Amino acid sequence: MMPRFAIVMRTNIEKLDDKTTFLKNTSQYLSKRLETEEKSLSLELQTGVCIMRGGSMDKAFNIDIHHNTDSVDKVTKVQIAEDIATFINKELNINIDKTLVLFFDTRKCS
Repeated sequence: MMPRFAIVMRTNIEKLDDKTTFLKNTSQYLSKRLETEEKSLSLELQTGVCIMRGGSMDKAFNIDIHHNTDSVDKVTKVQIAEDIATFINKELNINIDKTLVLFFDTRKCS
């Protein structure tokens, strides 16, 4: 089975200047980082979401990555999450410690 990824991204930033460019850049980055083809990625972006982290309403970003692959496991997911947080920091100037990346193996979900 080909690896598939459904990625839901939420931020408390009200407006992104160019959502299309951000999604294209993110899709290209994630396909390389997750070692899969872009056609295996589905990205959803929600802006203007109320997010409070550490008692602060500073800019924040949450990412849920739903996947069906062994390439994301207990060992690799920590580095993948750190790399994605660094990418988001560069793209949107959101502090790395304000980015939360969660992984869900859909083969284990009902």
